[in-house]
Amino acid sequence: MLKSALAIVAGLIAGVAIVFVSEAIGHMLYPPPDGVDLKDPDQLKTIMQEIPLGAKLAVLVAWGLGTFGGGVTAIMVSGRKAWPAGIVALILLAGAGATLLMIPHPIWMMVATPIISGLAWFAATRLAHPTA
Repeated sequence: MLKSALAIVAGLIAGVAIVFVSEAIGHMLYPPPDGVDLKDPDQLKTIMQEIPLGAKLAVLVAWGLGTFGGGVTAIMVSGRKAWPAGIVALILLAGAGATLLMIPHPIWMMVATPIISGLAWFAATRLAHPTA
């Protein structure tokens, strides 16, 4: 059980790190408008309507990559158990969901987020735990 708990923690650390790096790359490709404070929720609400589609897709890609990488990490650390990847995927999805609630996103992103997360989790389990 301790190994599974460590696998979940390792998967979360890896997943969050991947999301962080991926979103940073997205910000380089699609920089926010000059003068926008990304820590100000009111300003974030305003720019969500203005940012290009590519920037929104970059966020979804980041969340998917984080779920995939975190899931693979959890499976490998757990000794090839698939269920820790599911826990990691659910926690990362909850984080993405919190972001969707705090900062108004288009409805299509709210629909796509759990689909992307589910597909990333499925891919991770098939790659790292082929018998799942």
